[in-house]
Amino acid sequence: MWICPAALCALTLAACQPPERVGVFHRPSIVVAFCCSELWPRQVLERKEAMDAAKKAGGRRKAAELDRWGRGFRQLAGKAPIDSIWEALQPLLPEAAARAPVNRVALDPPPGAETVGVTPHLPGALSARQSTRRVARSLRERDQRRGSAGK
Repeated sequence: MWICPAALCALTLAACQPPERVGVFHRPSIVVAFCCSELWPRQVLERKEAMDAAKKAGGRRKAAELDRWGRGFRQLAGKAPIDSIWEALQPLLPEAAARAPVNRVALDPPPGAETVGVTPHLPGALSARQSTRRVARSLRERDQRRGSAGK
């Protein structure tokens, strides 16, 4: 069996590459920080305006979809996806990634990636008050004690 030296070299280099460093965060902490930030009321107002416009246009299905959006307490409990928050956080993620330092921040890191907690960096990017940071920290510590810790 003959192995191409270039292929062997490529395989060796791939095996020697360090895993990608990906930032992850403790979701309940970030939901709290987000819902206490200036971004949340802005999003709620935008969605309410869209919902009112859909109702006026007779789009009941669209209005119902918008009505279900952004249930912060359900997101905090882990019973609703945080896609709306993830979308709003996109402009802030490069700053958190640089502070960590990681290549990027992901909701779900790829297999084999080295995960690094960026949770402490995101409340700062959200301009969270000290009281909000304390609540976020206590949620993270509670989950660590329970063994269900995020980063």
